Order: sequence, then structure tokens, then C-alpha cells
Amino acid sequence: VGLDRRGRPEGTIVEVVSRANTHVIGRLVNENGAWLVAPEDKRISQDIVLAGPVGKAKAGQVVSVELTEQPSRYSQPVGKIAEVLGDIDDPGMEIEIAVRKYGVPHEFSEAAKKLATKLPSEVGADDLLERVDLRDVPLVTIDGEDARDFDDAVYCEPVTQGPTPGWRLLVAIADVGHYVDTGSAIDIDAYDRATSVYFPRRVIPMLP
Repeated sequence: VGLDRRGRPEGTIVEVVSRANTHVIGRLVNENGAWLVAPEDKRISQDIVLAGPVGKAKAGQVVSVELTEQPSRYSQPVGKIAEVLGDIDDPGMEIEIAVRKYGVPHEFSEAAKKLATKLPSEVGADDLLERVDLRDVPLVTIDGEDARDFDDAVYCEPVTQGPTPGWRLLVAIADVGHYVDTGSAIDIDAYDRATSVYFPRRVIPMLP
């Protein structure tokens, strides 16, 4: 509290009221019979001591650890295995690590999943109210074969505007929000995600 020698405001930490890290991703290590987790995030300098059993986890595997005791000036952090992700060389492991490291919501609530199963697979009469039905137009998707979703399409045809030939372009964008009621379980999960997150071989979707 006060100013430093350059005149800048200065203070000291009085109390830690909340912790940023409740779960840490790292590799399971056995050192002289003691189980530790070496954090994948190099900003975390201390290994985590495991207080509980490792179960079926094996040394060298990547695990998620729930911290049960935060580090102090004189002690290492303590935790228990919350999830075994697998071996470091497993396909897609870098994605599994990134999803958990950055706290990307990757599991939908049971309520959202249950609600999603009740959604229709075909367009109903109620869906067509106050809409123009363009299903007879040979729209072409602009998403590639390996796209994670198919929600945009186009159609183009030649037209004549007076003496000048031209083109008529239709752009169709899926109105996904029509099926998401405000305040529903799907809406709440989508709000937490804000957007879909795309990885090279996987997408974490905003909607189930």
C-alpha cells in the first residue's frame, strides 16, 4: 500500500480468495514408490502429490488431477486423479489436453442431451409458418466433404434486368436457433460455450 520509488501504486497480497486452477493436466510419474503428476503446463513449477489411489492408471499416462490441497510456501499441491486421458502418443491426445487445459466445455448436461433427442429430424408444418419454402431449389452446400457441419448453401441462376444480363443469387443459412428455446437446457449449455471450437480432427460443438 503506497508508492514505489518510481511513484507507481504498490501493494501486497493479503489473501487468496479463489484459485484459478482446480484441475491440472499432467503425466503420471512414480518416484521411489510415490505417485506424482508432472504438470503439462510449464507455468506450474511444482509436481502434484497424489493422495488417493491411481486405480488402473499407469506411469507415463496423461491424467487430469483435481487439486484437494493448494500449494503453499512450504508444501507441494496435493490432488487425486479425476480422469485418465490415456497415453501421450494416443491419436488426438493433444486435443484432449487442450480441451481440458483451457477449460473448454466438452460435455453436455443430461438435460440438454435428453431435450436434443426430442427434436424432430424433419421440417414440420409449424416450422414453415412465416417462411418461404425453398426445398424445391437445387441448393448446393458450400461446406467441403470433411466439414464438421453443413449449414450454408447457395444457388445461382442467370436473369435479365432490362437489357443487361445478370445473376440471381440465393444464400441459405440454417436457422438453428429456431430449435433452441430461450432458457432451455440446450440454450443454457450453448450460452456457456458461446461458440463451437474447431480442432484439426475434432469439433467441440455449441449445440448437441
